[in-house]
Amino acid sequence: MQLKLAEALLVGAGFWLISLVFELLGQRGWLEALVNSFAAGAVVSLAYFAFLTFFRRK
Repeated sequence: MQLKLAEALLVGAGFWLISLVFELLGQRGWLEALVNSFAAGAVVSLAYFAFLTFFRRK
């Protein structure tokens, strides 16, 4: 369970960084870019954790 959570958080963090770069390149304010990318990373992390928990049982 802890490994799945750690993997999901790592995927979410990677998506957060990628999203932050693209948001900042899109000429948005830094605070708006930070909030939007954090929300996107959190959603991806939760979705990936749900996928690992319910569909990919080890």
